[in-house]
Formats: sequence, C-alpha cells, structure tokens
Amino acid sequence: MELPPPLHTSLVTTQFDDRNRILIVRYKKELTAESTQQVYGWMFSVIQQVGMLARGVIYDFSDVRKFSRQNMSVAQKTSLTMNAKVDLSAVPVAMVAKTIMQEQHLTIMLNATPDQERKKIVKSVEEGIQFINDFHRKRQVQTTG
Repeated sequence: MELPPPLHTSLVTTQFDDRNRILIVRYKKELTAESTQQVYGWMFSVIQQVGMLARGVIYDFSDVRKFSRQNMSVAQKTSLTMNAKVDLSAVPVAMVAKTIMQEQHLTIMLNATPDQERKKIVKSVEEGIQFINDFHRKRQVQTTG
C-alpha cells in the first residue's frame, strides 16, 4: 500500500521514516492552527488508507519561532477527535524542542491532551526515536512479563 503524498508547505513538512516506521512532522517558523489542521488531516488520510503502520510520531518544533494563539484550541480539539476515531494508545509521540519558549508551549499542549505517558518532550529527533523504541520495549515487557 502506498502512503498519501507527504505535506510540503512553507510551514510544515511530513515524511515517513521507513526504516524506523515513524511519522516525522517538521514545523517551521510559525505554528498555526491551519498547519496543525493540515497535519492531522494528512495523518488521518494515512490511517484511512493504510492503517496505523507507524510505530510512533515525532513532531519537530525546533524551527518554530512563533506559536499562534488559536493553535492550542485547534490542536486540542483535533487531537481529541482523532483519538476518538482511532486507538492511538500504542503510538508514542515525541516532541522536539530546542528552546525554553518551545518547551513551555509544548508543556501546555501536553497538559491539555490525554495520554501523557505516551508523549514526551525531547531535544532531538534521535532522542525521539529512542523514546519510541523504549516505549515499545516497555510495553512488550508489560504484556509478556
């Protein structure tokens, strides 16, 4: 099965890392409500077409310099809608932040959405991949141990 074409806009790009089976979303410049809706729409179309084949998702906010005020409510509503339609409890999410401002915004967003134990703020994409691998390793031990 083939994935829908990735997003490539001035504010966001998406890709699927085949080797690690991870969706990577890179936000640029400003995080807007529109770019958040585009990403969730793309992710939902991926899930509808091929199922949840990703082992995790990395959102890279390291190039974001501005967070729009409307984004918070749109992200919360869209996340809740997505979680109601698709069981994402086994899909860890890593969020890359490089500045204190980015980390503060992401902490607020984390607290506004359910399932915090499967979400983590990290400093790099590599650390995000490690978090996703560790998440699955722990789940495997819990289910087999």
